Amino acid sequence: MRRLGRMILWGVLTGCIGILAMTPAGIRKFEEDLDLAVLFKLRGPRPAPADVVLVNIDPASARQFKLDPDPSQWPRELHARLIDRLAEQGARTITFDVVFRRPRSTQGDDALAHAMRKAGNVVLCGYLQEEIHPARAAQGRRDSQIYVERLIPPIPALARTAAGVAPFPLPKHPVRLNQFWAFKTSAAGMPTLPAVTFQVYSARAHGHLMRLLNLVAPEPSGKQPPEMETVAAPTRTTDIMDATRQKFLEQPDLAATLRKALKEDAELREDPGTRGLVSALINLYAGADSRFINYYGPAETITTMPYAQALGAATSSKLLPEIDFKNKAVFVGLSERIRNDQADGFYTIFSQSSGLDISGVEIAASVFANIRDDTLVQPLAPQDQAGLLGVWGLLCGALCLLSPLYAALALIGAGVLYLVGGLHLFSHNSTWLPLAIPLLIQTPFAFLGSQFQRHYLTARERRNIRRAFGYHLPATVVDRLAQNFNHIREDSQIVYGICLFTDAQHYTTLSETMPPEDLSRFLNQYYQLIFQPVQDHGGIVSDLKGDSMLAIWNASQPSPRLSIQACRAALEISRAVNQPGRSAPEPVLPTRVGIHAGDIHLGHIGAGKHYEYRPVGDIVNTASRIEGLNKFLGTRVLVSEEIAMTVEGFFTRLMGAFLVAGKTRPVTIYELVGEESTVPAQVRELAQAFTAGLALFRQRRWSQAIREFEKARSINPDDGTTRLYLKLCRQYQVLPPDDTFAGVVVTGSK
Repeated sequence: MRRLGRMILWGVLTGCIGILAMTPAGIRKFEEDLDLAVLFKLRGPRPAPADVVLVNIDPASARQFKLDPDPSQWPRELHARLIDRLAEQGARTITFDVVFRRPRSTQGDDALAHAMRKAGNVVLCGYLQEEIHPARAAQGRRDSQIYVERLIPPIPALARTAAGVAPFPLPKHPVRLNQFWAFKTSAAGMPTLPAVTFQVYSARAHGHLMRLLNLVAPEPSGKQPPEMETVAAPTRTTDIMDATRQKFLEQPDLAATLRKALKEDAELREDPGTRGLVSALINLYAGADSRFINYYGPAETITTMPYAQALGAATSSKLLPEIDFKNKAVFVGLSERIRNDQADGFYTIFSQSSGLDISGVEIAASVFANIRDDTLVQPLAPQDQAGLLGVWGLLCGALCLLSPLYAALALIGAGVLYLVGGLHLFSHNSTWLPLAIPLLIQTPFAFLGSQFQRHYLTARERRNIRRAFGYHLPATVVDRLAQNFNHIREDSQIVYGICLFTDAQHYTTLSETMPPEDLSRFLNQYYQLIFQPVQDHGGIVSDLKGDSMLAIWNASQPSPRLSIQACRAALEISRAVNQPGRSAPEPVLPTRVGIHAGDIHLGHIGAGKHYEYRPVGDIVNTASRIEGLNKFLGTRVLVSEEIAMTVEGFFTRLMGAFLVAGKTRPVTIYELVGEESTVPAQVRELAQAFTAGLALFRQRRWSQAIREFEKARSINPDDGTTRLYLKLCRQYQVLPPDDTFAGVVVTGSK
């Protein structure tokens, strides 16, 4: 459950990372460019709208009519002829992506104005000019400047007769063109060329929109936006669009109300074409100023006809069959294959590697078709995108519960499904699901972060395990096990070792009289006392059994240093436990110590699923028997001859040779009295007398030995070893041992 909770928390964090990534402008731009590039490339070109046609002011037509290659120098009578022909064939709108900035011949200008007035559906292109106006600041502050964009219309003769005039500002490369302005924000929300063209195109639907507006949001003063007339001056069209747009801006919920009313409107139920135009008008006025273009494909995907062919002139090679212009939206402009270093080319996702870009007039035609068909690319609303990224973060967190390999495969699979779903929505209803943030930020963050978290937790668990093992095993053994646990059965060696064995007196009696929890607490305090000296002097606590402890010092070769460390540890244990002070637990457990040295087998001993790391060999058993001799001799710390002969600076007393239980060979034993400088003179005198008596005992001179032992007893009547030898001497006086006697004392079991 803790792991599940951590992954849920990680999923929430991943979701928050995605939501926060929506904020920085740099990431938003990166996401826009990458997402749309991927979606358009995977989707590929789509069918162009059948009723949108481009008339290309192309060089071939210029050559055919013997005109200047510069389209701005073409005679305006030629454009008038084109308008007349298109109007005769029933073109619904005619849009010129040509700026008629200056007057030309009066005859040409009048002819073009007359043709436009007669057609009544011609939209002309103006351009925006930036103007700088000084602005006086408050007292004490520097004056500032105001930048204003003003529409520069065509010459008055043409502007007065156009159905609409609008700019079509677009950014130039190296910025990839993903968006367009439906209403130019920096020009006081001025409608742009595609929007004005659609307003003129949908003139018959505008009246229905006004009717619905009067129905759902009537104005008390009766000041609704004006009706759209069949023939309208450009200022009239602009006024209509400004007033309608303002209505939608003032009432954010108006669009939803109108859509509901449109759905229920009986008058438009039988006219799906007009109904679709009304819906598109609602979306046009309710949308943002800047919107995303849904391209149809590379250059000339929109049906494109040479200028000469549109005029009905015979051409040497017609690019298209004859087109019926009835109800078509016609865009006239330079739509030749444009290289990216030319003025009217724009860098888009469909720009070709050869350097060919899409012309401005084809972009205008594409945008117009997007508005009319309601196929503009629709990004998710910020709240919807935040919700999606939050859910995706939780999903990534859930998948990261799996093992690293399966988590990676699951995340890749989920990412592929997400991409396929996003492509399906983009292709079928132009909905843009974010790709970069969930797939390139959240998914790697979730996986790498979860693996880091997994690694951190695993490392922490390993540290805890190593720490736990460290209470039971040497650090070097823990390191080897951490590197390769499979070699536990092989991780053993023959080493030189010193074994220190302890046993506590009266433990059995104490355990009978003390409650279990109190006994456990008491033992912990007791073990703290006897463990500390071992650890302080480089030993390892190898085993515990009840009240007994086995500690070891090991090396590859015999070393006096190890013997000294073991002896110091033994003496400190004896002082800490047998001479209780403030640090000793109550009640007191007098402790006996036995030390022996030699070769031992050190490793993991066990079978199946249970192993213990411990020393094995005669040295261990002998150390235990030596410890048991303390009870027999009345001593506290006994060491073997192998220890006594390798240490300097310690005072030892020879105890003799003993054949302990389970052994076939005697062991020479010494009492470890203390460090040389701390032993009192009385103890030295006792040892001297005792050693003399022991020598006589070995020589079978019982009477003389008894005199020396009596001398030793007079120094310390409580010395248990002296009493033992006195008893043996008196026994042997009565019943001498056989001739094989070599001074060895045979003891029973502990």
